Amino acid sequence: MTKKEYNENYKSLINDKKVDFDMLIQGYALLDKQVSKYAYLKKKYANSGVSNESNIYEFTTAIQKRNAIEKVLKSECKLTVKDIKNCIDGIDVVMTHSNCDGLVELVKSDFFKLVT
Repeated sequence: MTKKEYNENYKSLINDKKVDFDMLIQGYALLDKQVSKYAYLKKKYANSGVSNESNIYEFTTAIQKRNAIEKVLKSECKLTVKDIKNCIDGIDVVMTHSNCDGLVELVKSDFFKLVT
């Protein structure tokens, strides 16, 4: 499947209020990369005199989104953080940011069905 096909599939699942394990792992991996990126930028510009508020905001937002997905992976899929990290090691992220945002909003609403 191509990246476009994956994302069309993800979008239709999100619209149907359905979530699968692959979507959760993809979203977690995408957000984990964002957390790492903004943690680096936040630290890099911490003492530079340049405004660092946008990096701090993006870092905090990415952590909150990642935590929402992590909560579902822990409660519904019964995974530990170590298991989640093992799942995302070396993964090729194909999920778009817009699908990830839709996934996060869906899992935050608690009105979704976990499908296999």
